[in-house]
Amino acid sequence: MMTWGVAGTSGRLAATTSQLVAASRPLVTAPSGLVTTASESVKTGSLFSLSFAAETVFFVNNRFQTGDFAYFCTWKTYDGMTYEQEKIKPYGGEGEKGPQVERMFDNIAHSYDLLNHSLSFGIDRHWRRAAIETLRPYGPRRILDVATGTGDFALLTARLLSPEHLLGIDISQGMLDVAVRKAAAAGMEATVSFAKDDCMGLSLPTDSFDAVTVAYGVRNFPDLDRGLREMLRVLKPGGRLVIVELCTPVAFPMKQLFGLYSRVWMPLMGRLISRDRQAYSYLPATMAAFPQGEVMQKILEKAGYEDVSFKRFTFGLSTLYTAGKPFPAQTSEHV
Repeated sequence: MMTWGVAGTSGRLAATTSQLVAASRPLVTAPSGLVTTASESVKTGSLFSLSFAAETVFFVNNRFQTGDFAYFCTWKTYDGMTYEQEKIKPYGGEGEKGPQVERMFDNIAHSYDLLNHSLSFGIDRHWRRAAIETLRPYGPRRILDVATGTGDFALLTARLLSPEHLLGIDISQGMLDVAVRKAAAAGMEATVSFAKDDCMGLSLPTDSFDAVTVAYGVRNFPDLDRGLREMLRVLKPGGRLVIVELCTPVAFPMKQLFGLYSRVWMPLMGRLISRDRQAYSYLPATMAAFPQGEVMQKILEKAGYEDVSFKRFTFGLSTLYTAGKPFPAQTSEHV
């Protein structure tokens, strides 16, 4: 992965007429030949791209202006970039995000379902069902549920769509143990199976699933771009991706109400029920940092998906993203 600049570093490169501004970052000059594809009025929090030769660089949470210099956070080529939620780790300190997320979900597996439905007041059940229903017209026979957790979304998908087989994967064995017990209790072991696997490098064949789903899991990916590309790889051409993710409302008064709820009530209830002091402070923090709406739509398109769309639920508390894997380009043969 090539990195043109990293937060906290500074240096002078060849002059250009593109400038990016982000508070409290070092002054650098952008590489020569960097030409913006965005207007000069892009708002803070939006995403836009700059092309450098045959490659593309994305910028997130920056404000664009013309000029000769750039303050920047972290910027990389399209092979991957650092998003704010990737920097947030459940227990902070040293160590990679992935193992910390695994540890966190192992710790809260025993109380996850109770807290999940209680903290959303049960509204998440409507969001899940709506997400699954978007797959009905495609009749997927083989489905992969990534970040399956305790299996609620996987089991509901199997009940509603009756696929030949559904595989749920997760990095947390504690969560998977709960999911396996649920499948057995529901008598669904013949249709639904679970396995420990990591979306940063799936141990699954290319072009093997008709649909891939992720319910409230992508914001925990240590590398969002990498995870999206791995899911694209295992999808069959023409297959469908469905992501449903929590997010923070942006309009008054829900923005203010949710801010109080996520900073006070959610961590308090999480600590009392799950006995993990950090987990339910980490989760709302990643919700606030995760790219939303049009920004996420562009990220999905850049990862290689087509027909990308999104829909917000319940005043912007949750967002549904749907996309497809393109068929390979057809080449004509001339005799």
